[in-house]
Amino acid sequence: MSELPGSPLGGGRQFKVHGFEVVVHTTWVSAERCLCFVFLTDPFDERREVRIFRGRGATSEEAEQATLRDALAYLDRPNTAGTVSILAGRSTLNIAGRKVDIFCDLAAEGKYQAFPFIYLPDGSRVLILRFHLDEAITGPTPGDAISACIVRLEEFFGRESSATPDRLAG
Repeated sequence: MSELPGSPLGGGRQFKVHGFEVVVHTTWVSAERCLCFVFLTDPFDERREVRIFRGRGATSEEAEQATLRDALAYLDRPNTAGTVSILAGRSTLNIAGRKVDIFCDLAAEGKYQAFPFIYLPDGSRVLILRFHLDEAITGPTPGDAISACIVRLEEFFGRESSATPDRLAG
């Protein structure tokens, strides 16, 4: 069974890599490209924040291998004191009756990007890709990026009130 572009490839999967639990989420972004995110609790961050890795590939396997390779390189590196996780913030909210997680990370010096995930009826969550690829939501601080994301999601959910959560993820 082939997956359609924009559809998640089985949602997030959780497993252990080198003794660390990771969550892998892969989705098609076009007919030729897959996008993969790997989330793990950062063992080098004293607050144990979530570290996010992302990668692309022509197939889901290629995207996952590239992203997991980056995560493994990070996990296998020597522990250096003072290392800061790239995750700058996370919020779980109900917006227009939908449960949403918003992750925020450093996109460039002085620029933070928010990534909204919507929870599906089965409890899994998927990235709302349009806000990552087409309409990146950024701000000069994590709080500004998350606030802008909330406003944009309220507008989006208001216009898409008849859409199902599955359609919103694509």
